[in-house]
Amino acid sequence: STLDVSASGELTLLGNSPETIDLTSRLKCDSTISHTLTVAANLNPAEGDVDFGQPTGLQFQQVGDRLAVGVRIRVPSGERLINFQVSATFDGTMLTSGGGASYVQASWDGVVSTLNDPPSSFLLVASDDKSPLRGTVDVGTVTLA
Repeated sequence: STLDVSASGELTLLGNSPETIDLTSRLKCDSTISHTLTVAANLNPAEGDVDFGQPTGLQFQQVGDRLAVGVRIRVPSGERLINFQVSATFDGTMLTSGGGASYVQASWDGVVSTLNDPPSSFLLVASDDKSPLRGTVDVGTVTLA
């Protein structure tokens, strides 16, 4: 389950969901009165974690035959991000990092990207011991085909 609902009605987000979720509340004294809110379950990365996809809304949103995969790293509190190596592997029959795949950097200059080696993965690597970057760092976006 992506959401947990306590006995008092408190919602706790447990994980990401590839689809939107409809939350419906009803009055206990008159169940004909209700309201539905559609939400996208999309967690922020934990400290020391990497997050793929969009930061808000649905995590992955395909446009045509392309899928833009944002890459963010959350640096532990009080620390700086001075280097990283991020790799992702996926089903090569559904997506590929070959052909029209690309990488666009964001807040970190000088990221070395490896696409199409093999076509079912990508690799991003960077190092800068003078980096001032803290918090959640937007490394860039890999677009897959």
